[in-house]
This record gives sequence, C-alpha cells and structure tokens, in this order.
Amino acid sequence: FQTTSRRFGLVPLAGLMKDIVTRSGVTALWRGHSLTLTRTFPYAGIQFMSHEKYKKLLLAPGEKHLPPGRRFIAGSLAGTTASVCVYPLEVLRSRMAVQDASKGGGIFYNARCLVRQNGLGGFYMGLKPALIGMVPYAGLAFGTFETLKVFTLQHYGTEKLDHVQRVAYGALSGLLAQTVTYPLDTVRRRMQTEGAHSLSVNMDVSKPVEKRYTGVVQTLRLVANEEGIRRGLFKGVTLNWFKGPVALGISFSTFEALKTHFLKSQ
Repeated sequence: FQTTSRRFGLVPLAGLMKDIVTRSGVTALWRGHSLTLTRTFPYAGIQFMSHEKYKKLLLAPGEKHLPPGRRFIAGSLAGTTASVCVYPLEVLRSRMAVQDASKGGGIFYNARCLVRQNGLGGFYMGLKPALIGMVPYAGLAFGTFETLKVFTLQHYGTEKLDHVQRVAYGALSGLLAQTVTYPLDTVRRRMQTEGAHSLSVNMDVSKPVEKRYTGVVQTLRLVANEEGIRRGLFKGVTLNWFKGPVALGISFSTFEALKTHFLKSQ
C-alpha cells in the first residue's frame, strides 16, 4: 500500500493478502524476507557499534552522559552510517516485496534488472530521502531511549535498566521516531520500488524505466496532492505502530543486556 496509490484499510489489506496467497501461495507473504534477515544482521551491528563510538567521540572531558542535543547527533550519525553500508540490500528487499511472486525473479535477477534499467546508481535509488529521514529517525530513537535511560538511572540511583524498562523505552522511542519520519519513509519506498511492481522474468529490461518520482520534494508534493496527507504520506502507519516499536524495543533490550553481560565478563 505504501508504494502505490491504492487506499489502505483492513478490508483492502485482507483482500490483498488473500489475493497474494491465491496467486502465489502462503510463502509469498514472506517474499524478500531472506534479504531482510541478511540486511538486519550487519545493519543492527553497525548501528549499535557506531553509536557507542560516536557517543565516546562526542563526550566532553569530565562528562558522564551526553546532553540531549549530542544524544540526538550520535543517534543520527549511527543511523546514517548503517543505512549507507547496507542500502543496496534495502533497495532489493523493497523491490522484491512489491512484486508478484509468481512472475518476479529472485535476488540476482532483480539485481541484474536494476543495473540494466538504472545503472549501478540504481542500488542507491531513494538514498536521499532515506538519509533525510534517518537523521531525525535515528536521532529521536536513540536520543529518546538514552534520555529515558539516564533519567531512570539518576532518579532511582540504579546502575542499569531492568528488562521491562528496556523494552518499554525502546518501544516508546521507536513509536515517536517512526511517526515523525513516516512521510519520508513513504517517499523512500516510492522511489526505491518504481518500476518493480510489474517486473517479471519475461520482460524486456534493457530500456530505462520512466521516472515518476524524481526527487524528495517532488514526491512529497505528488503523493500529498493525489492521495492526501493522512491517506497518502501516512498510509500504513498504523501497521508500523505494531511492528516498529516492538522490533526496536527488542533491539534496544537485547543490545543493553548483551552489553551489560560482556562488560561484566571483562
């Protein structure tokens, strides 16, 4: 829904899922998931590792914790670093997810088609809105989590968060960050998946795809004018409220638990 002008709702969602299963089988609902898993490992590792490095670099002599402004900067830098490193996998994942599984090819076929139609630059289609959106997203996510964490530790005089606090603070951080930056995520996906919906193994992919979405501002205006703000730029955000905060809550909780464990074992 996010990559097309099709109106989102529970009834259309159920109909689309039924149609996908009928045409391509139940496994088609997980199309592109292998790339999601392949992307998640390096992305999460790079993001959390670089965040710790950036925090140390931004920490002034004598400071124990970063102030809110520098927390935001550290999170933004970590998010953009991870995004740039794994972005080609993100593009392929997004394109495969919107294709008809019975007609579209696999990872390598999609990679070849992407290069033939757009050149090597095709692997970075939509990078600009991705980075523009990642700066506030990662900044808010990490900044909010760190702020809640520091407040809790200082208020209760403890050395670490418990498991419930980690998950809750991570989920709240993800909810805030995802809602604020969702329109830019819509723009990114529109630019990433352009020409991928009708791609099939029998198509002639030697010709370049005619671009409808040519830039961040142009795509924002086009989607807003044709589909509206709520039903266009924020289409599908309610589904992300269930998925995103839970995923980020688990990510933050797992990282904090592992960090505490490894520091103790040193």
